[in-house]
Amino acid sequence: MALASHMSWYTGDATANTWIQDFSTLVLQPPLPGAEISVWPIIGKLIDGTEPTKFEWTEEELSQITISGTEGSGDGWNSTTDTEWDFTAGQCAAAGIRKGVLLKNFTDKTKSEVVQVIDISTDKLTVVRNYGGSYSSSNVGTPSVAGTGEAHGVSDVFEIVAYLNPEGSTVVTSDNKVKRNRTPRYNYYSLLDDWDTITADDMVRTYRGSSPDNWGYQMDGLKQRLDRQFEKHLLFSPQVARAAGIYGSMGGLLWYAKNTTGAANNSYITTADTFDYEVFDDAMKYLYEKGTLDGSHDIVCLMPPAGVQAAAYIHSDAQQAEYMNETVRGLRCTTLSNTITGDRIPLVPSNNIPSDSFMLLNLNALRVHFLQGRALSAYNSKVGEALNDWQAARLISEMTLEFQRPLENCYLHTGITYSRS
Repeated sequence: MALASHMSWYTGDATANTWIQDFSTLVLQPPLPGAEISVWPIIGKLIDGTEPTKFEWTEEELSQITISGTEGSGDGWNSTTDTEWDFTAGQCAAAGIRKGVLLKNFTDKTKSEVVQVIDISTDKLTVVRNYGGSYSSSNVGTPSVAGTGEAHGVSDVFEIVAYLNPEGSTVVTSDNKVKRNRTPRYNYYSLLDDWDTITADDMVRTYRGSSPDNWGYQMDGLKQRLDRQFEKHLLFSPQVARAAGIYGSMGGLLWYAKNTTGAANNSYITTADTFDYEVFDDAMKYLYEKGTLDGSHDIVCLMPPAGVQAAAYIHSDAQQAEYMNETVRGLRCTTLSNTITGDRIPLVPSNNIPSDSFMLLNLNALRVHFLQGRALSAYNSKVGEALNDWQAARLISEMTLEFQRPLENCYLHTGITYSRS
């Protein structure tokens, strides 16, 4: 975890109220987890921002291994014999489709037909149906013999099985080559603060309790309030650019989950459901099919407390290993197994996540970034310095959220009813 960029007072003018002290280590130190603060402590943090308007990062695209399009009824792959298949513009080039490529239905796994591409005209492919008898031993297709295959759904997606080459093949410069992008992404900074003033009389009073110093006691209270701000802001903040007169904010977890292009009906589900093991397991199946579990991953499930209780009652007489406890970055959580990999997924209780929702997150795709020198700063002016015999301080923090490939690293299901019956 990154150290604070400034550990002591730095240049400022006390009389102009610009004297600043860095309290970054207080921000990087996770607060005591509780009902109101459970998400903030488990997400990694860095103080590395230099541009106060927005934070930018590079999103590395996965190489494309599928192609998609839509055929009319009885046309293209929706027919058993049509050999001319039309795909969406740009798909074939992006996936590096060339002569010899084998394709198979990716959407409907019950389909066994493999076709071979024998000619390409931009995004129109000429294919051999039932190549090599992949679907049926009757009407076997070869490059010189027309085969009879299966009728596929009009919007089914096809995956690349292999790039084949003939004997003595050479690279042809006109062939499509697989390319992937490095896409610039960004999120805006949120400028959060809280402040207080205390008169000189208040400062010299004797107080009973845990803190005899009223000034320190009030500052500690501000820090506690900021911890709760950080937690709620991380979840609910909408993405709005900050400008003169515009109180902008970073995009938070729920904003990315709902507003990322392509999220609706894929990684963002609004179908009304009663929570059960199947609903949870289907969510993990989505991440598995998106390839999230192929690389480095640290999956957790954010749930309202009622959701964690409902999960603990699922098949309560069955294998109890599903409900063993596990520590997740300092939080003690109930876990629930998934059927595909057998991994136990920690269920993180949160009072702030919507009570009809749960969210699966890959923590390795998330990072909170603070602006250097302003992770948490106290703007301080001493008693009597143009403040009418007051001491005042403003705790201020400038933060944003980096979210790598939300479609592959997040799954939000709303409209959930939790029951323990």
